[in-house]
Amino acid sequence: MKKLLVGAIVVVAISAVFFAVGAAREKRRLLDVERRLDVIRSLAQQAEIVAGKPLHKITNQTCSECPCRAPETFKNTKDASICVYNWNNAILSIWRAIGRPDIAPDWLLRDPWGAPFLLNENVTGELCYTVILGSAGPDKAYPSDDDVHITFKTMGCRESDADKSQPFVESVKEPWLRQSP
Repeated sequence: MKKLLVGAIVVVAISAVFFAVGAAREKRRLLDVERRLDVIRSLAQQAEIVAGKPLHKITNQTCSECPCRAPETFKNTKDASICVYNWNNAILSIWRAIGRPDIAPDWLLRDPWGAPFLLNENVTGELCYTVILGSAGPDKAYPSDDDVHITFKTMGCRESDADKSQPFVESVKEPWLRQSP
């Protein structure tokens, strides 16, 4: 009986260690995705400045992520997927608009879970609009509770010439993460 009890305690202890390691890995991935989103936001805003036109005219899309709005979209992402195609075209257009003729680095092509990033140029017909940039998160389902997004304003949001001399790098992080109790 004592051997059985000791064996059960060892199994529980080992399981707790694996759980803690997995939780730490996910936390690092969440921090990494937020960092990548912030870099991509900065690149998109630089592209608007360099090209002198709004993001949707650079990417030639009004909503690159719209075809990706299905929970099973990223479960088995293939390079032929419309989501991968739209994101690769968007990031390559942004990359080239800032004067980089080479291909974008691999870490800009996929989030830490292997899915493409999601870009909604969010064109509303207004001069000033908010762009949504995100990741489907650990569950690779979009939309879902663990998605991570940031939003930022387009260059048309600077109203006067005085405002145009100021950077428009306002970024609001909105991680829609499930918090464990």
